[in-house]
Amino acid sequence: MKTLSIFIAAIFLIMLQSCQKEISIENGIPAAPNAIDSNYLSKILYSAVVNGVPTDTAVFWTYKYDNLKRVTSLVDSTSNPVPNSYFYFYNGTDTLPFKTVLYQVGVWHDYDTTITFHYFDNTGRNAKDSVIFSYSDIFSGYESWYEIRNYSYNLNKIYGLREIYRPGGYTPYYKDTATLDAAGNIIDNKRYRFDSFSNTWEPDATSTFTFDNKPSPYSTLSNFKTYHVFPSGETLFFELPFKNNKVSQHEHHSFGPGQPGVFVDWDYTNIYKPNGFIKDVLIYGLPPVPGNYERLIFVYKAL
Repeated sequence: MKTLSIFIAAIFLIMLQSCQKEISIENGIPAAPNAIDSNYLSKILYSAVVNGVPTDTAVFWTYKYDNLKRVTSLVDSTSNPVPNSYFYFYNGTDTLPFKTVLYQVGVWHDYDTTITFHYFDNTGRNAKDSVIFSYSDIFSGYESWYEIRNYSYNLNKIYGLREIYRPGGYTPYYKDTATLDAAGNIIDNKRYRFDSFSNTWEPDATSTFTFDNKPSPYSTLSNFKTYHVFPSGETLFFELPFKNNKVSQHEHHSFGPGQPGVFVDWDYTNIYKPNGFIKDVLIYGLPPVPGNYERLIFVYKAL
């Protein structure tokens, strides 16, 4: 499997080649755009520095809100050729969405629709996600299946079980055991995958993280609890936001007897606005390569 750096670099090259909207820079990395001191994300931009030379800056994410300051849509421009679009639905004036719909269009005229129904306990924690996947392309036609993700808690632990239901039957998929810090961030996780041949749970991935003590810009938004609950073993920034900002990330996946697996190691340098929210994140692979890093730029707006 590809490492995170290869994956992000590939995404960026695809974006440039597919004529996504870009923000050109001529004299190195630009300063983060000035914006009213607010904690509502407007856009997240991406740039890479390779051998000390910055690439163009491209828009990764774009947020839209309603008059209650709730996220109603999120456009993910990392996909090709058409951006992925997330839409969030609320009951009345609720501040947590009960449903997320993701639309994806692929290169081969394939269409994906993912509908997720979110369930929360009486303290607002994730209790269950019910996910319906629908897929159609010009080769294999239409297919649909669904997945149930259950979450439970005990002190500073959170447990997850993912199960897949297809027309042919039911299959356990993943189970996770994570440790939370005092702020509610996952500081370590162990993931197991169900092996249908041996009918046992096999180790699949491990993850550890450290954090700063500043608020994550994602954590104040209404869609914060609609992302993945557990790390994957190769967790990208847009898959699993946390309550605080990552400082380090160490993950290991795809290991087993005779298989060393893949290691994912990253350090993060966070640069903050006066209100404590991040405005820039510099991402370094480990071991670091001089002159090479990736940068996320956070643009905010007042609502």
